[in-house]
Amino acid sequence: MNITIPYDEFRVWKQLIAPKLTNLNETAEEIIEYAITKILNNAVDHSGGNNVSISIFQDEYNLSVTISDDGIGIFKHLMEHLHLEQALDAAIELCKGKLTTQPECHSGEGLFFTLHAVDRLTICANAHCLEMTDSQATFNVTEESSGTIITVQLRKTINRSLETVFNTYCHVNEDEIPVFDQTVFRLQLAQTEGRLISRSQAKRVMNGMERFAIVEVDFTGVDNIGQGFADEMFRVWPSFHKETVIKATHANEKVNKLISRVTATSEK
Repeated sequence: MNITIPYDEFRVWKQLIAPKLTNLNETAEEIIEYAITKILNNAVDHSGGNNVSISIFQDEYNLSVTISDDGIGIFKHLMEHLHLEQALDAAIELCKGKLTTQPECHSGEGLFFTLHAVDRLTICANAHCLEMTDSQATFNVTEESSGTIITVQLRKTINRSLETVFNTYCHVNEDEIPVFDQTVFRLQLAQTEGRLISRSQAKRVMNGMERFAIVEVDFTGVDNIGQGFADEMFRVWPSFHKETVIKATHANEKVNKLISRVTATSEK
């Protein structure tokens, strides 16, 4: 499909994709519509490519949709616009939320909410693949291919609603407008290069987190961290960003004790 010609992503969904899907419950249909229209819109505005292709795989219980473009690749695009050194840095920034290279046109929310609504999200570009589920975050080297390939997977009878996802990360302000002010970062992703021990590693994770009122750092899959990393993340960074609350979740006893020790220092 040629994306250099103006088109309506909702019509693409309604006319080309939705009729091919079978046995989806209401919440699954709502989520996959949201995900596909957001990904298509991002391909048009950010990929720099000319074409996208859409592949659908489904059985009685599960659905998988892959959208590919022939553009620059999402990790390279972010590296160039945000002046990042490597693809992992781009993946880390991507998973935080509120990230966009065109703030005048986009809020940077679509991919974040897609990530937390579907069962599995895989993004492959520039010889790397980012894969996210409820319990795992991985970033691996893969074969070089052109453009970006994004695959979303979910159960056809999923009981998690899009509204529930929005409500988890948004609150209604005094003007009764929902505001995206909470994020969760799966620290396992930052562990891709090895044990998390240095202050510089913590600074990379916390870069830009002042955009949020609440930051949940999910320690699933992380067994240990260094004292410098813990001190930077839970004592030093918060001392400069007092309006942001940092919460550690799913940390083991050893990690919790280290966090308690460094935060106790800041309270003296």
